[in-house]
Amino acid sequence: MDALAALEQEFVSPDGFFHRLRFGTFDIAAAQRTLGLLRQTEASREPHTNYRLAYLLWSAHAELEGISVDAGEHVARYRSLFFAEVSARFETIGKLGGMA
Repeated sequence: MDALAALEQEFVSPDGFFHRLRFGTFDIAAAQRTLGLLRQTEASREPHTNYRLAYLLWSAHAELEGISVDAGEHVARYRSLFFAEVSARFETIGKLGGMA
C-alpha cells in the first residue's frame, strides 16, 4: 500500500488516527504514524493523484481544527506539525499546476 492509500485508511479504519479523533480519542502513537505517512506523500504531475492528496490534506486540516478532545499540549503541538506538512504539500501542488 502506498503512503496515500495508507493515509486514506487513517480516516476510515477504526484504528486510524483521524477516525479515532472523530470519536474523541487523541492517540499520540497514531498521530506520529499518520504524520509520518503524510510526510511520505508527494504531489504528482497526475491530476487524479493531486485531487486525492488535496482532498486528504483538506480533510486532515478540517479534522484537526475541529478537535474537541482534551489532550492538552499534544493537540496544539500536533496541530502545528500537521499544518506545516499540509501547507507544504498544498504549496507543491500549486507549483506543479495544481489540479488543472
